Order: sequence, then structure tokens, then C-alpha cells
Amino acid sequence: MHVPDRVARQFGFKQDIPCEVEIIDRINRCGQHDVDWVEFHGVYLERWDQREDHIHDFPQTRSSMRYMKWYWERTVRHITPPPPPRPLHGYIADNMVPTMQNINEVLA
Repeated sequence: MHVPDRVARQFGFKQDIPCEVEIIDRINRCGQHDVDWVEFHGVYLERWDQREDHIHDFPQTRSSMRYMKWYWERTVRHITPPPPPRPLHGYIADNMVPTMQNINEVLA
């Protein structure tokens, strides 16, 4: 489905919270030779034929704060795992190594 209200911001237009997207059931055509697919998908073909009658005209302004709040609540900000934690530095870490070596010597 064509959902311009979901991509307006990418093209410099004002973005608002998008509407729900219509869910179209996937159809397995295997073994269904007697189905008239033009008739079956007629509603969607008609929408496609009328696409020029439904061109959206978005204002070219910044997105609303309402949209930005909605966006950041739903956005995953990292596409890779976060980096591993840094190694410990300071008094505890520096003194722990000799202590652990002493314990290993005693146990050996």
C-alpha cells in the first residue's frame, strides 16, 4: 500500500503521527488456476488507476512535537549491538589483579 503519511519527513515535509496501515492478506496462488485475479484484486487495481487523484500535499515545515514524541517512543536508536563495557580502571581494578594472582598461587 502507498502510505505517504509515513514518509513525509524523509522528503522535507511536515510529518504527523501516521494512520494505521491497511493489512492485505497474502494469497498463495498455487493450484488456484480458476480464480480471476483481476476481479479478485479489483479494488486495489482501481485504487492504482486513480492514484493521480490522491496526491498528498504536505506543508513544508518542521514535524510537530507531538510527532517527534511519538517517533522517539517507537524508534530503535541502534542498528548494531552496543559496544562492550570498558575495562575497569582505578584502585579496585589495579589491586584486584595481584590479589587474584596470590589466590591462584595459594590454590595451586
